[in-house]
Amino acid sequence: MPVEPSVRLKYSSRVVANLKNMLISEIFNSEFITRSGYVEEFFKKYKISREEFNFFLEYSKDLDWLTDQEINSIIEFDEDLDERIKFLFHRFRYSFMTSLRVATRVPPYVLIEPTSICNMRCPMCFQTDKSFTTKEFMGQIDFDFFKSIIDQCHELGVGAITLASRGEPTLHPRLGEMIEYLNGKVMEIKLNTNALRLTKDLSEKILNSDISHLVFSIDSHLKDEYELIRIGGDFDKVFENVSVFWELRNSPKYKSKKIRVSISGIKLLDTQNQFEFKKFWENYSDDAYLNYPEERWNTYANQKHPELRKSCLYPWERMYIWHDGTVNPCDVDYKSFLSPGNLKDIGSIETCWRQLNSLRASHLSQNRSMINPCDRCGVYHECER
Repeated sequence: MPVEPSVRLKYSSRVVANLKNMLISEIFNSEFITRSGYVEEFFKKYKISREEFNFFLEYSKDLDWLTDQEINSIIEFDEDLDERIKFLFHRFRYSFMTSLRVATRVPPYVLIEPTSICNMRCPMCFQTDKSFTTKEFMGQIDFDFFKSIIDQCHELGVGAITLASRGEPTLHPRLGEMIEYLNGKVMEIKLNTNALRLTKDLSEKILNSDISHLVFSIDSHLKDEYELIRIGGDFDKVFENVSVFWELRNSPKYKSKKIRVSISGIKLLDTQNQFEFKKFWENYSDDAYLNYPEERWNTYANQKHPELRKSCLYPWERMYIWHDGTVNPCDVDYKSFLSPGNLKDIGSIETCWRQLNSLRASHLSQNRSMINPCDRCGVYHECER
């Protein structure tokens, strides 16, 4: 399984203890708990349902499940206590409830695809599948449709959104407007890009937005090695774009921004040195790491894994919305075999999310070997129960 690096805690043990004590004292206050009985008012303010709040009261009294990254994020999200509580509830749904395979009322995390088109052909990616890069699957999202998705997510209380999926987001001509439209509507926003088309203008729009995490997909710190993997990439141009962004982010104009910058790569070749990669790219990011590839360059031709019975986290954690409105729980399944339908037809993100319950049940009952492509996918996550 690919694993992101452990993010270092930025704050002292005293600051962390004070934060936890303040949150616990407020949330477990009898007056606060009583207010939760007013379901509509309470959910609207804290973006949590009555059932989820009761689950929180029962299982989350000490907040020990919080990771260092989550503690950093809560402190930096907002100084207002109510806003911090809202963020805490979001992370409770996103990480704690999903780890127990408890379905939340709405998806904790929605990934929206600006476009399925990519300007590279990396050997470990499904973009090399010529049956995928056809008119049937290629396209870009309509801006008004995108806005309707964001409006629904905001109303429902979806806490995290990523702009990225099967294609390269910077190829969408209105990406800057999408970023601006997200402002004030979602707590955590991530953008993934290969950085080849990252301009200074777009960098400034990102830095002026609510984006909290920017991930550059880069597989080497060496030009020849990079261009051997990133077919269609230009190392010199990518390095220039990333360097400019990092300089801007650390300039007096933007130094107060809390945006986290990561450089994430795939270790595909024996020659790729993970230590040297990290050492080089951490000069231009907050963290840099190489993951091992998932089996996604032709998922549907993969060898089956009948021995794999553990559930995947994705059906509980996230929901993808492709550029044409197709909903899917996973981008390893890039041709949407697992899709419950199209958001444009179904109408409601909440309904789409519920329609994944049968997939969740199959994973929990250890029947993923009966589902294509879950039966040939090596992705799994440990369940905490």
